[in-house]
Amino acid sequence: MSGPPSHVPQQLPEPSISLAEGWHCLHLYYKVDQAALCQLGPAARSAGAAEFAQILDPKRDGAPERLQVSVVSGHRADLGLMLLDKDPLKLDGIHQALRASPLGTVFTPVY
Repeated sequence: MSGPPSHVPQQLPEPSISLAEGWHCLHLYYKVDQAALCQLGPAARSAGAAEFAQILDPKRDGAPERLQVSVVSGHRADLGLMLLDKDPLKLDGIHQALRASPLGTVFTPVY
């Protein structure tokens, strides 16, 4: 039996990382490397803490829509972040900024 195909392809939208509905969600967990932290001098620790706080400031330009920071007690990680936004590049930007910061060598991603 031959005849016209029963399925006619529909016009699909252009691929995009921007969602029409919902948000991207990224969970990041870090372990604090105490040896690396001790190798930093007081000025580097202070500057690193200030930059760390600025990166995680929810009111700064380019911050994700939702950002949750938590201390993880008694497990593999010491610090947990949950980030939500329609733009996944904003979420990855937080991770990249933290790793590039003066404290970037202190926070080891664990999972």
